[in-house]
Amino acid sequence: VKRLRPEVVVSVAVVPETEEAQRLRFQNWTGWLEAGVVDAVAPMSYTTEEAEFVQWLDDALSAAGDGRRVWAGIGAFRNTFSGSLAQVRIAREMGVGGVLVFSYDWSVRDGEDVAGGPFLLRLGREAWPRQDGSR
Repeated sequence: VKRLRPEVVVSVAVVPETEEAQRLRFQNWTGWLEAGVVDAVAPMSYTTEEAEFVQWLDDALSAAGDGRRVWAGIGAFRNTFSGSLAQVRIAREMGVGGVLVFSYDWSVRDGEDVAGGPFLLRLGREAWPRQDGSR
């Protein structure tokens, strides 16, 4: 891909625990980042535990060497609205290059309707408020 279209961004969703990723899932994503095989990794940090979430992202940020190369995978399907929002904010404060919310289907179909609107719509509004005050 890179030889034919060097401008294309190659990303992978990965198991966040590097040892498990490599030994059990055959994902040597730290090596892939190092070798330039991939441009970005999205650790599937699907946990409700803040310390675990932070540790996984910290490990990925250290391996990537550049926060733009890490896209935080947030498991909204395992979390509450407030827990998901907190993880988005934590990830952004840690300097990741992006955030992915898993899964879209769950968040628009089964995600809790919370005061202020459907799960995904409200998460977007609260995590990325518009600067001009509009919705």
